[in-house]
Amino acid sequence: MSLSLLYLGLFVLSPIIAFILSRKLELKDYSFTFKDLLYVLAPFAGCWMLFIAVFNKAYLLNLFNSIDVILSMATYSGLINLNWEVLKHLTISLAFLSLFYVSVKKLPLQFFIPGCTILSLIILLIINTSFFGCLAPYHNIWYAKPMWFASLLSAFTILFWIYAIRKYFSKRIFCKEEELSIILMVPFTICSLTMSTFSGMGELSVTQTAIPAVAAIAYMATSQFKNMKYPLMIATVTLILLLGPFYYASARSDWNFTFFDVQPKDATVRLETGFGRGIYTNIAYSKLYDWLIANAAYFTEQNDYAISYFCAPMVHMIIGLRPSLDDTYIIIEKPRTYFEKCIKKMVERGREPRIAFIFEQIPAFDQGRQLDFSSSTDPITIYVKTHMTPASSFKISDYHIIRCYVDYNLPKNRETSQTTHQP
Repeated sequence: MSLSLLYLGLFVLSPIIAFILSRKLELKDYSFTFKDLLYVLAPFAGCWMLFIAVFNKAYLLNLFNSIDVILSMATYSGLINLNWEVLKHLTISLAFLSLFYVSVKKLPLQFFIPGCTILSLIILLIINTSFFGCLAPYHNIWYAKPMWFASLLSAFTILFWIYAIRKYFSKRIFCKEEELSIILMVPFTICSLTMSTFSGMGELSVTQTAIPAVAAIAYMATSQFKNMKYPLMIATVTLILLLGPFYYASARSDWNFTFFDVQPKDATVRLETGFGRGIYTNIAYSKLYDWLIANAAYFTEQNDYAISYFCAPMVHMIIGLRPSLDDTYIIIEKPRTYFEKCIKKMVERGREPRIAFIFEQIPAFDQGRQLDFSSSTDPITIYVKTHMTPASSFKISDYHIIRCYVDYNLPKNRETSQTTHQP
């Protein structure tokens, strides 16, 4: 995990903290000895020591260069940026959880189920309307619904640790379910804090580690109902009322948002060949898919190199060609000097592109161009214009055209042709 995303290396703190808490809180049912701690840490320490021993200088140089690039981007220039919309979501979720807890603890059975049902319907209405239009949807509406689930998990985390700290200082004994919840919440808290701080998705990334937190919610609810002598069925119904609105809204949102492809109702065409075989999409994208493959097959040969940008790394898989640049996820926020170095490395290693596909905007976006190819002076575009020639284009609309450029030095039997395809 920490090799894939370096900041997840902080996850190694979770067994250390779990060990300390098991001593401080005197956990009886789930002991965690120092010997256990060494067993858990050994693979992490051993693998990293081996990796550094093998790659040492090259890895560290790449690490520091990557940090320089990331910090030069506006999105990551400051690690701590208060997002007031996120805080508003969190405040509402805190209020909802608190009222839900009070209803369960203070109301008799014949009243707390109807009360929790009303609260559940209210929070569902708030989620579906972004608090009646008072809150800005997270990330341009795409993640508005999952953001509420993230805020619920964060709200529970805050309330859980307040509860655990109060119980510790009041010298009360933790039950079995509470002990297990603590063990689950330690890694979740560390992961959610690091991911929400370092990930470009911010607070939303909390949902990527939701399973232990939801398990802890279930265990905490179970322990409360056990103390109140309520049957398990009541606990199950209450959990459905608590989590149901968030799961339903997130699932429906994910069904309709297929990560920049078309919605399921518009996916009427099945890709029959190549890397995307079996995927359903619309007619326009299926024709674009075929156009990419056809151009690559006509102008290139096996083991040739290609450039694909802006934000189009999957093209390399579709056309079956290796990327010329080390970085395939090309975004304009990265500094000019970074791409100058990428091109310099490309030339030094003899990885000049035989073909290039230029996307001025992501096909599914309808928010204007991310790249103006005709006027852009970024290093990649300059290289394409000076070393390659236009060969073909694919027109989705008047302002949305994908261009194909090929190497000036193509063999004679690979003469370029100016063709435009429109779905």
